[in-house]
Amino acid sequence: MSHLQPAKLVSQATAQSGLPAWRYYHNISFPNILLNDDPDTYSKFGSFHTADLGLIWGTYPTENATLIEVGLSKTIQAAWAGFVKDPWGEGPGWDRVDSNGNGVACFGCDGGTDVTLIDEPHVDARCPYYDLLYDTTKTPYF
Repeated sequence: MSHLQPAKLVSQATAQSGLPAWRYYHNISFPNILLNDDPDTYSKFGSFHTADLGLIWGTYPTENATLIEVGLSKTIQAAWAGFVKDPWGEGPGWDRVDSNGNGVACFGCDGGTDVTLIDEPHVDARCPYYDLLYDTTKTPYF
């Protein structure tokens, strides 16, 4: 998923500057979370960009919500709240991104309600294609 490359680069640069950074990947879909209110999107798109917003804010459709969906929403909300409460310490509750960009948590990768850690290459396999562009366009801040 190439849209993860900017997240890796920003979190990696943040970690290299000595600031804490965390990163997560959302990889689960639910039949009641649709793209553009189209019921056919669940089977077509699975977990799409922004599909996690309803889980984060607790605004996902409650009609036909699964127990895993309800539990995962609570897990995600606890992680975000943890980050807000302690952004310089424990953050969301998993290890910080290291200076190489490693340290990615995943919501939904186990098919349940827990957050799991995944290997960075699983989500960043295409990132090397963007490195040249990034190196050419980066600013003194990143």
